[in-house]
Amino acid sequence: MASQPYDDHVFYVETYGVIEKLTSKFRETLCGLEPCAQGHNCQHICVNSGDSYNCKCRPGYILNLDKKTCSRSDPCARGNDCQHICINSDDSYTCKCRVGYVLNVDQKTCSRSDPCAHGHDCQHTCVNSDDSYICKCRVGYVLNPDKKTCSRSDTCPQGHDCQHVCFSTGDSYMCKCKMGYILNPDQKTCSRLDLCAKGHDCQHICVHSDDSYVCECHVGYVLNADQKTCSRSSSDACAKGHDCQHICVNSGNSYICKCRVGYVLNVDQKTCSRSDACAQGHDCQHVCINNGVSYTCKCREGYVLNTDQKTCSQEMRSEITEDACMCEAQIVFQKKVQSTIQELSRK
Repeated sequence: MASQPYDDHVFYVETYGVIEKLTSKFRETLCGLEPCAQGHNCQHICVNSGDSYNCKCRPGYILNLDKKTCSRSDPCARGNDCQHICINSDDSYTCKCRVGYVLNVDQKTCSRSDPCAHGHDCQHTCVNSDDSYICKCRVGYVLNPDKKTCSRSDTCPQGHDCQHVCFSTGDSYMCKCKMGYILNPDQKTCSRLDLCAKGHDCQHICVHSDDSYVCECHVGYVLNADQKTCSRSSSDACAKGHDCQHICVNSGNSYICKCRVGYVLNVDQKTCSRSDACAQGHDCQHVCINNGVSYTCKCREGYVLNTDQKTCSQEMRSEITEDACMCEAQIVFQKKVQSTIQELSRK
């Protein structure tokens, strides 16, 4: 309120307190408006309180010290009884457990989880492992690349002592033989199966043939249709003419060629060549010389063949000298050396 103006436009104004009271009274009397409706600076909620107002916050928030603004409340920070993890939830909180644990019925404490008990796809055995599980196989089996299923393990080690075939049997192994062989008593090595020795029905000759046998007939006989019995050949194929270089042998209705001792049949199955005994293996120290069906050993120049007819020793020759005494002594010495070398070579 102001007075009538004095000189120089000076007014007398009531104090602010008086004006505020008059304004409030004016509002109550004339306007009837609530304080919150007249404007406020509450961040969330304005609540009328007489001729004034108070600020409040929405659930999950708390009023700051300025009594106007709000901050999210932290129930966990105010204290909680969660064993592991506290999670704020509006104006309250919930408890959770760390990985590998499950919340107990009290909704506060935690127990280690059992992934295997919750269901798994292991073919054999499920083993809990922290917050998950792993699959394992029973003895004699190995885990497949899918880490779930199992296959029988190959228990044959690298360097087993089976002569032919190693066969896995669970957590161990056993030896087997290839067709046509039988396992020896040592259960490791194999021997060719002698079906002919076990009994056969060949009239003349039984011949091994892999895991079975075939029947053959003596010269001058032919095998009958039953493949077992023999009948004298009605024709002498060799007598009718042949091109064998050495020997013709009747074989059924035909013939085969053979060679004399010390010769081998050539690829044409007719002609013969002297066999190379040296090529088949020898123990000559220097030179091997074929000798019919056998061979002899010879030494290179300057060497002599020892009494074993295989090894060679350096030949010791006497030299002519004008000194007769020296010549005789040298010859004696050389003979002793040669004798010693021969003795050593025989040992």
